[in-house]
Amino acid sequence: MTAAAAPLLDARLALPDGHLMVPAGAIVEIPDDPRYVAALVGRADRGQRHRVALAGRHLDRLGPAARVRAGLAAVSGTEVAQDVSVGDHLAAITGRRRAGAALGEVPLLAGRGQDPAGLLSGGERRVLAWLVAVATAPRAVVLDRAGTGLDPAALEWAHSTLDAWLDRGVAVVIRVGRTQERAWIERTADGTPRHAASA
Repeated sequence: MTAAAAPLLDARLALPDGHLMVPAGAIVEIPDDPRYVAALVGRADRGQRHRVALAGRHLDRLGPAARVRAGLAAVSGTEVAQDVSVGDHLAAITGRRRAGAALGEVPLLAGRGQDPAGLLSGGERRVLAWLVAVATAPRAVVLDRAGTGLDPAALEWAHSTLDAWLDRGVAVVIRVGRTQERAWIERTADGTPRHAASA
């Protein structure tokens, strides 16, 4: 990170090496430890003293849903309502028309809008989590092993989505779970190296 770039996401987590400063349009890797993700997204034990600020707004006392409304989204393995359709999960955020269009463009979920979400595989649920994050128009995103279960086409779609976020100035934190995710840090979709910031 350059001295001139003020962090969009500034987290001081009560964990080893837990000070993260992520400027707009930068990506920073965190340790492969679920406690870091929990602290960032508001799922950590309430007794922990984690500090998280997004664009100067302190999110410390906010739960996960309130953090999403404040602009901090996450992509991870996601819980779904078993009998609610895939399309309705997304339509609750974007509206039915936009949800249908989004599902039609995404590998693994095209044509699955009417299916009960409980039928989705782990990778398909992760793609749904990507779509939900996109729909919230985030200012910062936590990617928690976000490529797990994705096939090559879905991985390429996720990579393009990540590049679009970075180009729009979204601050990204990533917990890497597979080698393809490390490539998200090291290159853009066309193969040009992307210079990642580090805390």
